[in-house]
Amino acid sequence: FSGYLLPYPVWLRSFETIIEGQTEKMSQRLYYLGKYMIGKSKEAISGLLLMETEDAYKQVREILPDRFGNPFLVADAYRKKISK
Repeated sequence: FSGYLLPYPVWLRSFETIIEGQTEKMSQRLYYLGKYMIGKSKEAISGLLLMETEDAYKQVREILPDRFGNPFLVADAYRKKISK
């Protein structure tokens, strides 16, 4: 995930299904988050990736929807795409 708002919901569902469904350790989940993110999204959580704790994972799971899953931001991104 690069930080572009439109694919975020699909990316999140994929991550939840494939990674969270197959891993129990928070450190593994953080590793995969770091592996499958680039750009703005990875920058937003980069400091937490090094912590490898359950608390860090919970913080990441709060940051991502706040920055990339905000319904108003997603709706605005769709509006801009349609107007182009």
